[in-house]
Amino acid sequence: MYGCSAPFALLMGIGMWSLPPSPRWLILKAVQGKASLQEYKEKAIIALSKLRGRTPCDEASEKQIEDTLTSVKSAYMEQESEGNVG
Repeated sequence: MYGCSAPFALLMGIGMWSLPPSPRWLILKAVQGKASLQEYKEKAIIALSKLRGRTPCDEASEKQIEDTLTSVKSAYMEQESEGNVG
């Protein structure tokens, strides 16, 4: 039973290597201060464009990344303020 599903799992594992990083993950790393915001914002736009099958740096991808950046910043700041004791 497991032997029948192993080839499919192997194909999925190999296929995952071609996927770009998650745009939201890239934005989160930048918001956390682990990377340059502008650099990772550009990488997120390119990754989103690739995932959506659009041309790089189109208006829709940029707007979506800006919206994501705003929501991630607010969620991260809210989480940071909840974690402070005092």
